[in-house]
Amino acid sequence: KGVVFAVADGVGGGRGGREASEYTVRGLLADYYATPDTWPVPQALDRVLNANNQWLLGRAAAHRELAGMATTLSALVLRGRRYHLAHIGDSRIYLLRRDRLSRLTTDHVWEREDMRHVLTRAIGLSPHLAMDHADDALEEGDVFVLASDGVWEPLGDKGMHEILQLHRDPD
Repeated sequence: KGVVFAVADGVGGGRGGREASEYTVRGLLADYYATPDTWPVPQALDRVLNANNQWLLGRAAAHRELAGMATTLSALVLRGRRYHLAHIGDSRIYLLRRDRLSRLTTDHVWEREDMRHVLTRAIGLSPHLAMDHADDALEEGDVFVLASDGVWEPLGDKGMHEILQLHRDPD
């Protein structure tokens, strides 16, 4: 099945956002490994995350104080000699390969400059979950960074690249 890494950032910062992000990551880590070995990685991620999306929508409908509970999610699976990603929202996955930093995800936010903090897609926002998927071959020395907007926004791509260059040891 590989190894799963994930970052989720709850929408709104309240109880509903915290619960949505925590449940999403816990559910992904538990349920991904329970999917059939014959399923390709994107199929397994989609099935697990769609079920999670429906649970969040049901929970929010049943508990008024959790209305609008939603979360971003950027998940990375390292399996064999390939990486696979599933992404929704504005958390990001970066790849540092041969000293070049590349962003592998696209933010799902409004295009207007004054609304770039408003998500257009997230887990828990809509009954129809539209995840972005990508995969590629791994290379020796690849370094992945999963970051919420609380990290990448203040640092910027240049700042993140500089930090990664200074601190080569993963610890």
